[in-house]
Amino acid sequence: MTPKLASKLKLAEERRENRLNRKYPFRKQLLDDLAAVSLSPSGRSIIVRGLSGKGFDNLRALLTAIDCGSHFVRVSERGQITTSLGSCPRELQPHLLLHDAPTVSCDISNAHWNFLPLILANRLDHVSGKCGSQSYINDGWREHNQLVALLSDGDFYRT
Repeated sequence: MTPKLASKLKLAEERRENRLNRKYPFRKQLLDDLAAVSLSPSGRSIIVRGLSGKGFDNLRALLTAIDCGSHFVRVSERGQITTSLGSCPRELQPHLLLHDAPTVSCDISNAHWNFLPLILANRLDHVSGKCGSQSYINDGWREHNQLVALLSDGDFYRT
């Protein structure tokens, strides 16, 4: 193998990550947020009980993602976003922590599209107090304004 090919092979994963982050600008922040997810001690006892029952493969994958930081973000050709926490059992969801604070689960898959600007605005208000997130906030408000403009058009489905 030539030295150039060897260096390309060595950096292949990093180049892949950079390419995916350029294609999906939200991906890097989402992976950072996933890395900050942990489980409460009471959630660990649920996992121990679940590892001996049915569906233990999902629990093992979830535990590996949280404890080892092996998270993933996938975007389907239809635009559906899935993460390593997508198969988290319902009884375990209340025990997920983000930056050691309880999380809230909200399934918006069937939500009316007019809720999206509000959800985005609430997220931006939430992160506005954090240092070093100004670029994220500016990008988010720009996206929010574009979304409001799109939804304000009479026939946004055609657009």
